[in-house]
Amino acid sequence: MSRVAAPDTFRFRLTVLTVLFFLGWKLWALPKQPTAMLVGTWLFEACALAWVFTLCAALDRVRVVARLRLPSALFAAGYLLLYVLGFFTVFFFDDQLVRKYSLLDMGPDAVAYLLHEVAPKRGVVQCAVTLAVLCLAAWVSTRWRPRVPSAALLAVLGVASVGAVTVASSSAKFPTPLWDLALDLDEVRRHPGIAKPSGERPRHPPSLLDRASHEAVRFESRYSRVIVLVMEGVTQSHFDATAREGDAFRRTVPQQHVYSRYFTNDMDSRTGMLATLTSRFVPYEAYQESNHVRFSKLSGMRSLVDVMRENGYHTVLASAQVLAERVVRDLSWHENVVFTEDETDALEKTYLCFNPYRFEDSCEDRAMLPRLFDRLKQHDKLFWVQQLVWGHQPEFTRKSGKSDVQSYAELLDELLAELERAGQLETTLIVVTSDHGIRQRGTEALMSSYHIPLFFYSPGLARIERPELHSQIDFKDLLLAELTGAEPPAEAPFALFVGPTYSSTFGAVTKTGDFMLVKDRPLARYVLAHENAGGPPKGAETPYELLRLFDDYREYFESPGFR
Repeated sequence: MSRVAAPDTFRFRLTVLTVLFFLGWKLWALPKQPTAMLVGTWLFEACALAWVFTLCAALDRVRVVARLRLPSALFAAGYLLLYVLGFFTVFFFDDQLVRKYSLLDMGPDAVAYLLHEVAPKRGVVQCAVTLAVLCLAAWVSTRWRPRVPSAALLAVLGVASVGAVTVASSSAKFPTPLWDLALDLDEVRRHPGIAKPSGERPRHPPSLLDRASHEAVRFESRYSRVIVLVMEGVTQSHFDATAREGDAFRRTVPQQHVYSRYFTNDMDSRTGMLATLTSRFVPYEAYQESNHVRFSKLSGMRSLVDVMRENGYHTVLASAQVLAERVVRDLSWHENVVFTEDETDALEKTYLCFNPYRFEDSCEDRAMLPRLFDRLKQHDKLFWVQQLVWGHQPEFTRKSGKSDVQSYAELLDELLAELERAGQLETTLIVVTSDHGIRQRGTEALMSSYHIPLFFYSPGLARIERPELHSQIDFKDLLLAELTGAEPPAEAPFALFVGPTYSSTFGAVTKTGDFMLVKDRPLARYVLAHENAGGPPKGAETPYELLRLFDDYREYFESPGFR
């Protein structure tokens, strides 16, 4: 049997050392995760790295290719990609457990977001230093000259790869972007692209997705205070299942106006809040920097905040964390109320506070109540919008044993008690909603994932449940109807939504109850779901028609006439 010199090369030693390092790195950095899951994901990633080496070693035997040094260049590119992924995924491992990340949906923006928002600065330093140490160790370890039969190497790698794929296929949770990439490649193979239907269909105008008020709006209302509590990622089904008998949500049911078919337009906090406040559909994923440049102009345009200011309300955006959502915070608020890092450090003596990374440096939502109570005393008319953060950080529930909805109900209890004590309850309208739906793995093709709560409460209201279809871009008009006693707007023909960042999904819910989910990648657009309660769709809208509207609206959104 022939023996090969490839294992003696720098590349081989670097591959072996990196594979061993990643096993220790995962076990050390993620001590609370099941060891079997960590070893399984490590094995899958190690096999991918070993295949990069093997393929480049095979190319070394092709003289023309070797002379051009292409194997070395390909190895460097593949190795660096897998090294960076393997190193940094430990920093958002918890997020990967509940959300899917595929390289087909990620690009330079994802790397920039990871480095700037998720991985601490010390993580970037650790990554660079570790890479340098591994390269140095591979370079100086020239005395290590194992001579292994090439057939044996391939056999071991083949068996390990089959084992890794088997483990991944049979695991309910297998959080690695490489496995998600494999799943998506198979998905592309199985789904044909969206074809243009025969015959021409009338197109909906892009303006259908723009409900902003371009002129001043004046109204009279008996409510001098409007408090909007925006829950984090709470769907209607989750709310119904976790709101407890006797809590503030349940006790106030007889005095609630409920919109029972209210859907999100965007599946991330930033764009979901922008749709709610600006009355405009945001046709982009939220956390890609190139997209942020496109929709940041919304901060200089009219919004619900301007409408409330025009009618004498002091407007406040609040959140019990250090960083407020970009663009949302730049609307024309009188105040942005957040905590400083020193304040969260001090507040943790009284409240639950966590700081896994700077963007999630936050305290439980009740910590913001004293500031709300101060504003209630200072201003005769107040419009307070609070982005609740409990659901952002699972440590809140782990530490307290309380669900997100239970925590929000306790906050509402304290708020109602203070309003009643101050004699302000009768003239306050409380609004409870959510910023987006659930983004958990395996729930993308469920209509319930995009169905979010919206209800209005005041002691003087009598319960009404409205079943018409609405979405976040209708929020302004629904709020104004509640403030003035007017009829709410007519239901929409459909509600469009953009999926979470790095998911490349787009979809719709129609007033006939159809649900549609589309993968919207630049090189592949295909339908993942189009049904009505598990059966065939009942409405006339097609995926092609709504994608065409989506494209037309993007063109409108980016045009000079959009204001």
